[in-house]
Amino acid sequence: MRIAIVQTQPAPGGYPDNLAAMARAGAHAAEMGAALVLFPELADFGYDLAAAASCARDLWPRTAEALGRLAYTHRLIVVCGVALPTAHGLTNALAVWDKGGALRGSFAKMHLFRTPKVDETAVFLPGSTPVAIQAGDIRLGLAVCFDLRFPELFRIYRDAGCHGALVAAAWPRKRRHIWQALLLARAAE
Repeated sequence: MRIAIVQTQPAPGGYPDNLAAMARAGAHAAEMGAALVLFPELADFGYDLAAAASCARDLWPRTAEALGRLAYTHRLIVVCGVALPTAHGLTNALAVWDKGGALRGSFAKMHLFRTPKVDETAVFLPGSTPVAIQAGDIRLGLAVCFDLRFPELFRIYRDAGCHGALVAAAWPRKRRHIWQALLLARAAE
């Protein structure tokens, strides 16, 4: 299975442009023979927590429809980092659409990032359940950004028979060396 990992630069708060960029990148991935495409964390809002907090609930139907259409049109499994409203509040999620365009499931980021400058806990509820998907003959665990620092989640996926994990992130470039070290550590485990 060919997996396209899309490295976009979602514009903070640039919701319409971000959806259009994902549509273009997804079409290109399909042209290149991908069966699954992975987009970054909060690709819909460009990691703009204030925009996600104020707009995600109202814009979710449009997001779901656009990404479902992308999946259906190009016969792709679409895995995308989104601000996903639930009955209990907003989650920083990795949502999955199947090749028929149906929303198949989602994983809510379990370990929310919190510093004096960035506080995801002020906007999002943490997830509590690991989620794995079946993509053809491959079973893949789902994770979002800061979850990568916690090996327990990846051990659960290994024990569940996953072949690998899809990790969407909005990781800062200046800490790329940490990202690479953590990816290698989780893969080795």
